[in-house]
Amino acid sequence: MVLYLTALNSKGEFRDFSCYFSKLEEALKLLQTITEIGDKLVSAYIIESNGQRVEIPLELFLDEESDGSPFQQLRRQWELALNLESLELVNKEPQLPRERWLQINRDRIDDIQNTVNRIEIQLEAAQSRLPNGVCKNSLIARYDRLLLYYNCQLTRLSAYF
Repeated sequence: MVLYLTALNSKGEFRDFSCYFSKLEEALKLLQTITEIGDKLVSAYIIESNGQRVEIPLELFLDEESDGSPFQQLRRQWELALNLESLELVNKEPQLPRERWLQINRDRIDDIQNTVNRIEIQLEAAQSRLPNGVCKNSLIARYDRLLLYYNCQLTRLSAYF
């Protein structure tokens, strides 16, 4: 999924951002961080892998001190549930030997790089061979989103090596 947002910074400037996230929780955490540093969210939405647009209710990120706000209560409950769930998952995961873990991730990097290479070939073919129009633009946009997704995955995995 790709998160798109517009924020108003402390200088009164509108800033547009987009970023790929594999988990909704990561995207919401980024939005929370933006509001915590003092910027105001103007708009935020997610484009899911199927192309569906999902608006994110900005009320969840209002800087309200009131503990009685239903959105604040819901957010606290949600955060508590996520923290408990993540603790349970961490405790249940089996530990792999370090070398095996490294090899799995190296193989994954190779697979993702091969996928990126194939997508780039398909993108070049679409750009050069298809007639201009909506279908071509749609296909190229889809390839661009896939490249963004896989390149983000490569960046994350490569950080370990």
